[in-house]
Amino acid sequence: MSGFHNRLAWIDLARRQVEIRPLEGGDAEEFIGGGNLGAAILARLTDGKTDPLGPQNPLIFMTGPFTNTLVPQGSRYEVVSLSPLTGLYGESCSGGSFGSRLKASGVDGLIVTGAASEPLLIVVDGAEISFLAAAQWWGLDTYDSDQAIKDKLGKRLVAALIGPAG
Repeated sequence: MSGFHNRLAWIDLARRQVEIRPLEGGDAEEFIGGGNLGAAILARLTDGKTDPLGPQNPLIFMTGPFTNTLVPQGSRYEVVSLSPLTGLYGESCSGGSFGSRLKASGVDGLIVTGAASEPLLIVVDGAEISFLAAAQWWGLDTYDSDQAIKDKLGKRLVAALIGPAG
């Protein structure tokens, strides 16, 4: 289907490994949109026994076919996971530049699994995905984190962040 790269970045935090895999056959047509694709992947990776706060619960960042296009609202992306509040499907839609930059990197989404032994930053720089120790930013609010990371990596950086409560 047009509008997709048909590639996902699977990120294992425990092993600090990144694997680029194709979208499963027909998923782009059957589950149109970032939220629908994210839900389909979440359903395949979890079951009723998956701990929403455990390392088996994936954190999925997914773009749709209009992300990084001139279509109105084309900068949107979805974050999908099991909700710690309900233990059921949880989704958040966000805007800004993150979704467009993610799509421009050549992948349609990030599937983050596992648990890191220390705070980590996932850096998507074009087609390259790497990790950076992030303990120095641990506990900062989102504004201070964003500024400190930009000071370290460059002002053109776009970040998806959580605050201290996360």
